[in-house]
Amino acid sequence: MRPQPHRYGSPEHRIGDPSHGGPPCDKMRHVLTRFLHLHSGSSTFLKAIVFAHRQWSTIAAVVAVAMSLMPAVEAQGTGRVSGRVLDQTRAALPGVMIDLVVNAVEATTVTNAVGEYQFEPVPTGRAERTYRLINFSMMHRTVEVRSTTPIEVDVVLALAMNADVVVTGQRTFRNIADIDNPTENLVGIAGAASQGAITAAQLERRPLMRAGEVLETVPGLIVSQHSGEGKANQYYVRGFNLDHGTDFSTTVADVPVNTPTGAQAHGYTDTSFLMPELVSGVQFKKGPYFADEGDFSAAGAANINYLSQLERPTVSVSGG
Repeated sequence: MRPQPHRYGSPEHRIGDPSHGGPPCDKMRHVLTRFLHLHSGSSTFLKAIVFAHRQWSTIAAVVAVAMSLMPAVEAQGTGRVSGRVLDQTRAALPGVMIDLVVNAVEATTVTNAVGEYQFEPVPTGRAERTYRLINFSMMHRTVEVRSTTPIEVDVVLALAMNADVVVTGQRTFRNIADIDNPTENLVGIAGAASQGAITAAQLERRPLMRAGEVLETVPGLIVSQHSGEGKANQYYVRGFNLDHGTDFSTTVADVPVNTPTGAQAHGYTDTSFLMPELVSGVQFKKGPYFADEGDFSAAGAANINYLSQLERPTVSVSGG
């Protein structure tokens, strides 16, 4: 006689229910028991149910093992390697290429503007770093990466023996008058404290009775006219009598004015042709230590610059 199914809500049906007075049973076991009562005559169906139960149990076990191993795998990728790259003067080296190899895994980075670099995440293990920069010797370093301790390593690269060194310099005679505000500060530009420039704005504020007075804007330089027109001025610098320009080299728009030969004096300087309205500035040097100015510069030198263009036309009429 086939067993009759239990009525819903009967004591037999509520066995395993948490609300039942007895201890709860396994849910899957309760389901199988129900199928045993209902399908005890079909052995093939019962075998299929048992096989499915075993398959699901195997899959659940595999998933549980994988989830238990995930924290260990994640912990292996938490290492960090960072630092700075400097030269032998302790200055930062930007643009250094760094290769890092750990367990056949390679990573590459470049130092930033302050010489800093960083690798993260890095697999734990023995890491080999290689530093490369043009004109510097290549460097290899090895470090042990751990997941619990970030590693910070600074390295110093030495200049290679075959490095290409470029030396730059400035012209010995720069147009200081073209520099913005040359009257305020020439530190780092002028070669000496006795070197400077007179701007066009300063010249406009000075009354000029004769062309030679343009040179009188140079501190310590006195220009006098000891005779009539048609003769060069008399020059004095720091109390030293230069006669008619001897030992004071003068150029106008880079054209030498001193005459190497003449009946009046060696180095005779006549600036009567000068047009003060066209002067844009005066550069001057005082002292006998400017060899680039030539043999007429024992007491100093001056270069009078002309304007390249006028803001507006100018007309001057005089009589006498």
